[in-house]
Amino acid sequence: MKSSDLILLAPAIAFAGGLTGLIKHTSYPDDVLYLATSIFLFIVGVAAFGALLLLVRASLHESLHENEDS
Repeated sequence: MKSSDLILLAPAIAFAGGLTGLIKHTSYPDDVLYLATSIFLFIVGVAAFGALLLLVRASLHESLHENEDS
């Protein structure tokens, strides 16, 4: 596994872990730490996906302009 694969995999794991925790929170209604951790993981996953999307979008935008110039 290359490091670029891990960069893409880490946000997916955080997002999936947070979402799963939020879904399963009904099983542990009194556990505040469980809920807080799930919300934190979900937010980290969403933020990382957003950052990756912005980076990829900027990279694609630059490569499109390079292709237009040539």
